[in-house]
Amino acid sequence: MARPDVLFVRLGSTFGLRAAEDELEAALRRAGAEVVAVSAARPREVRTLMATDLVWARAARRAAAVALRDHDPRAVLYSTTTAALLWPRPGAIRFDAPAASTGRHALVVGAGPSGMSAAYHLRRMGHAVTVVDAGPMLGGMMRFGIPKYRLPREVLDAEMQRIVDLGVTVKLEHKVANIADEMREGGYDAAFLAVGAHIAKRAFIPAGDSTRVLDAIAVLRSMEGEDKPMLGRRVVVYGGGNTAVDMARTARRLGATEAIIVYRRTREKMPAHDLEIEEALQEGVMVKWLSTIRAAGDGALTIEKMRLDDKG
Repeated sequence: MARPDVLFVRLGSTFGLRAAEDELEAALRRAGAEVVAVSAARPREVRTLMATDLVWARAARRAAAVALRDHDPRAVLYSTTTAALLWPRPGAIRFDAPAASTGRHALVVGAGPSGMSAAYHLRRMGHAVTVVDAGPMLGGMMRFGIPKYRLPREVLDAEMQRIVDLGVTVKLEHKVANIADEMREGGYDAAFLAVGAHIAKRAFIPAGDSTRVLDAIAVLRSMEGEDKPMLGRRVVVYGGGNTAVDMARTARRLGATEAIIVYRRTREKMPAHDLEIEEALQEGVMVKWLSTIRAAGDGALTIEKMRLDDKG
């Protein structure tokens, strides 16, 4: 079978999304896309397709797997209504520019998922749009917070470029210090602030002056540069969310012989997606359940064992 432009997994009959899916599929075909549509009611067929060369983005396989496994309405909505964003072959589909201009000019501060989504919708409405970002590349936390093995950069770059090709102006490494001055100097009619959430949550761990404690967001952000962080042979990650799992798997990819997650509860109560945990374990990441870090210093950690009470 020739490679289609989009693999479209339909789950509408289960959650009342059939009309929305019909509209999306029709729009894709009108745009000239070759679409392979399959029903999640036939999971064997879906998984067979996902195992072939029909899907290019690993993120697409992950989203579909989560939806098929959990039948979570949120996962279903995510993996069907955004199929055009997750699963097209890079460069296969282009958005049509608006037929008419409104004469209005909108400023979008931030080139992450929120800012670029706003730019897309504003441009489709006919407004001129300028996106400014203090960083050197488009994508925000999609680029600087999600590892490449989860979101391939060729897929991300292609999606960003599709929005830019609508006629969106982009100014990178442009920091907005005063929004009122920026709007007045640029002659903008409206502004959308999408500055993101780049500040990590930090847990208090008593540590000596020589102890090396890093936050996961800073490490994941540094992975996008040419100089990769030097983490050492043994890396301990404190936490149980998806970011903690990303950090442990990234440490393994950087050459750590031991990557250990320390989590204060059990696997059943771990907030990270079970699929992520399973893949991490398969890659050699170890997990200390029912544990917390009491102190750090002099090249050693003090681990305290926990016990769940009736309240969890």
